[in-house]
Amino acid sequence: DIWPLGYIATILGEQEKVDQAITVLQGALAIDSDVAVMHFLLAQAYFKKGDQWNGVRESTEAIRLKALGF
Repeated sequence: DIWPLGYIATILGEQEKVDQAITVLQGALAIDSDVAVMHFLLAQAYFKKGDQWNGVRESTEAIRLKALGF
C-alpha cells in the first residue's frame, strides 16, 4: 500500500526535507504509478525545490490520471 508513503513524504516536505520527500514519492510511484495524488504531491515537491519543469510535468500527469478516473 502506497498511502503511508504519501503521508511520510508530506511530513518530510513540511520539514523542508524536499529531496527525501521526492525520493519517497518516486518509490511510491514505482509501486503504483496510477495514483493521481502521488503525482500531485511529487509536483508540489518539485515546485518547492524550484524545479518548475518537473513540477509541470507531474502536474500534467496528475490531471491526466484524474480525468481517467484514477
